[in-house]
Amino acid sequence: MEKEREIVFNNNKGFSIVAVLVTVAFVSILGSILLFTSLTNYQMKNIERKNKQTFYNAESVLNEVRVGLQQVESDSISQAYTNVLINYNTAVDTENAFQNNFKDALCEWEKDGTLLLSTNGAGELIYNPNVLLTFVNDSTGVVLEGSQVEVTEDFVKLKNVSVSYIKNGYETHVAADICMAVPEFTYTQSEMVLSAVPDYSLIADVELKQVAGGNIVVDGNAYAGKISIEGAGNRMEVGVGDNFICNGTLSTNLAEFYMGNTSSLWAKRIELGNLGKVSALGSTYVADDIELLGDESGVVLKGKYFGFGKSVTNAAQSSSIIVNGKDTTLDISGLKNLMLAGNSFIGGDDNEILMGESLSVKSNQLAYLIPAEFIEGMATNPIIFNNGDPLLSNTAALKAYVNKDAELWDGKTISTYTNDVQLVFHPLGASQTLVYYYMKFDTTEKASQYFADYFQHNSTEIKKYLEIYSESIAVDNTTVKNISGDIVSYDETGVNLINASPAVSATTSQKLAAMFANLCATLSTNISGEGTVYNYVVDEDAIAALSSDETEFKTGEDVMAVVKKGDYTISSATPDTLKIIVATGDVEVNSAFTGLIISGGTVNVMANLQADREGVSQAFAAKATIGADEKRIVDFLKITSEDDAGTGAHSENNWNLDKLVTYKNWIKD
Repeated sequence: MEKEREIVFNNNKGFSIVAVLVTVAFVSILGSILLFTSLTNYQMKNIERKNKQTFYNAESVLNEVRVGLQQVESDSISQAYTNVLINYNTAVDTENAFQNNFKDALCEWEKDGTLLLSTNGAGELIYNPNVLLTFVNDSTGVVLEGSQVEVTEDFVKLKNVSVSYIKNGYETHVAADICMAVPEFTYTQSEMVLSAVPDYSLIADVELKQVAGGNIVVDGNAYAGKISIEGAGNRMEVGVGDNFICNGTLSTNLAEFYMGNTSSLWAKRIELGNLGKVSALGSTYVADDIELLGDESGVVLKGKYFGFGKSVTNAAQSSSIIVNGKDTTLDISGLKNLMLAGNSFIGGDDNEILMGESLSVKSNQLAYLIPAEFIEGMATNPIIFNNGDPLLSNTAALKAYVNKDAELWDGKTISTYTNDVQLVFHPLGASQTLVYYYMKFDTTEKASQYFADYFQHNSTEIKKYLEIYSESIAVDNTTVKNISGDIVSYDETGVNLINASPAVSATTSQKLAAMFANLCATLSTNISGEGTVYNYVVDEDAIAALSSDETEFKTGEDVMAVVKKGDYTISSATPDTLKIIVATGDVEVNSAFTGLIISGGTVNVMANLQADREGVSQAFAAKATIGADEKRIVDFLKITSEDDAGTGAHSENNWNLDKLVTYKNWIKD
């Protein structure tokens, strides 16, 4: 038995088969493990790849939304930019106006009739995710959510713009706040001038003049060195426009100037000759005086009147209304606001005498003569002296004759109002001189108080002389008044004194004076310049370099603009396509013209003029072949075209949209 067992244990027959089976089993198990591991790894990588692809697509969706919002930003900038430039001369703060216009444009932006931003029932500003979804090229599997908006001074933020993207059963999510920054308003002066010029019907460096043509309408803005309307039956009417600017004197003689209630007139001075009429019903700004010089002249003012010149020593810088002609009419009863920052003066040159009135009639000058009884040894005032009299060269001795302590009225003396006397000398033939003794005031307050007291004691005499010079001076007590001096109103019922009110501040006067000076240099109340508007707008050197006296600029076959060395005449033969005329000399308007006239001389108008913003803007692109070069009309102006404006450093197209529309608080699930 033992031997048999030994034989059995020592017998290795069939062991190799067992070993093979064990090895095969082990390898099979190991292979299965490796295959399972590989499969698992493949499956994990596949899931990761799909998740990663899903994330990339979700991010792409959000990027497309951002690109769409960049377009919204661009559109809103363009709208705000245009609004501010169009209204540049009425905007007190262009930066603030631009930012407000930008936010308004954002709130008004819509896609296919649906607003991007709106308010909910609680009055809160929200955004519409469905509008954002329209920015996505392929919205399949995209869920876009969110609504809350945060608005600050610097940005409009669309909060938690959430994008979920589902593809082949896999879903990922990204979200972020998208900030739309409120850009700064920047512009070049040429862009600002460009925005103004197309709204003008004329720029006349020397003068705008009408001596024929009857009733002429100048429609649109206008600038002229001075304006004169002359001749019986002639009338110049300001049509639709914002600004009618006269750098010098606006004068009428036997003719009429009329401005309706929608326009503003800026002028250095207004003068009316015989039978001259002026009606200004809108807003009128005058640096010096309105003076009714001629007989039977008349003025009607409504709306608002700002006489902004303020000086106690210089009549040319002191705004008032003066009546010197006979049988005149002055109606300011329709004014809502009346500002007269200055006082009237007697005389001129070195003999200017401050009066206590801001609206005066020539006869009222008598009030400022020192009564003859206060001049010792003199029976009259003025006094006649022979030219050889040594007193004529001794002003101190002449002044010493005045008794300043004698009572005028109510215990008041000359010295109550002033401690000085002003002498005025007028030649009387070849051998004699008239010497006038006038009150001399140091302040407008003293001058106004003197005239008010004088009126109280001499109103009957004042009325007697007023009847010679004026048929009526109509003033409404409800008009808001800021007047430096007194005003006397007058009609058939009698005279009435309106006392000086709180004076116009020097700051207000200076600001309006600066605005007027800027308008007369650059057409903008905000931009200063040297010279005149013509110098500022026209490139005179470029025109002088032209070999031809007349150069036409065309679009296709249509003549759109012309540059002329010397004078130019508009007639019935002038093509309707012509929208811009630049002449270094005078321009004569014998036929109605629609467009812009820029003249280095005088524009003689005998037919209607009308501004054409669209036509003029298009004409800026008109071209002419000059030598080997192709030039545009703007190459002869110191402004850029609208096409060029987009390439400037400060144009609306040059804002960096990538920096203006940005992500905040990025989240990935």
